[in-house]
Amino acid sequence: MTISTPSPTRGHEHRHTQRPSDEPTRVRRLTWVEPAAADALARAGLRTYDDFVRDLALEPAARTSTSRTYRIDIPCTPAPDFIRTPAAFYLKQFQFTGEQWRHRFRPSKAAVEAANYRRLRRAGVPVPDVIAYGSRRAGWRLLGGFILTRAIEADPLDRWWISQRAVGGPTDALRRNLAAALLDLLARMHGAGLYHVDLQWRNLLARSSGEQIELFVIDSSRGGRRWSPWMKRHGRLRDLSSLEKSARQFLSLRERLRFLRQYVAATNCREAHRDLARRIAQDRARKDA
Repeated sequence: MTISTPSPTRGHEHRHTQRPSDEPTRVRRLTWVEPAAADALARAGLRTYDDFVRDLALEPAARTSTSRTYRIDIPCTPAPDFIRTPAAFYLKQFQFTGEQWRHRFRPSKAAVEAANYRRLRRAGVPVPDVIAYGSRRAGWRLLGGFILTRAIEADPLDRWWISQRAVGGPTDALRRNLAAALLDLLARMHGAGLYHVDLQWRNLLARSSGEQIELFVIDSSRGGRRWSPWMKRHGRLRDLSSLEKSARQFLSLRERLRFLRQYVAATNCREAHRDLARRIAQDRARKDA
């Protein structure tokens, strides 16, 4: 089936509804965040919602129980200006199956991730540029969706660390700069009431030049803004516990405690760093059991 897509405008949403006799109403929604990309992507065969969620003859760059992420490279073309140089994107496709009740009234994960990127960017946290996203529902039940982002040429933090160790690093200066970059990122996020809740090292991209390092937050479809003190406390625990899950593979206990002490000072957290460390250890014991 072809979904007619009018000339896109920023934030444009296009909805297509189909009512076959043997299933409830299905609604597809496609939103362009960067309409200037539409023509270039159309030449690569990505024009409608169905194009973005079809099976691709590519090996996924990442895979979970509900999503597959593909890297898409588009060669340069004479026009438009958007594609003067070769461009790379990441397309994450969501698919929800199994018990139907679990997905009733569920918000679109693609829309949640796009909104979280927008909020994080406003808070000064580096994130990917969102190009487009969409979702599909049958009545109130969420069936799937997608989000397309511009690729950031960087490695997941755990892979970056391993590559540094392979060449005798990271140096003490690079370790200090990594801690400072991560503390700044957390202070901006948590200061704005934003929490990722799955902030493992694989969901942070890192790239370095000399002793300098940049960090980017990715895969932010689960978290969001938290308002009450209890929810903020829980969000803080989720982020720090997720970081601990990866950090304990690479850093000593002394280094991790020093980081928590610096986090408490940087964010004016009311908990002592040793109390935080105890709660994180208890949380990890429950999660890892």
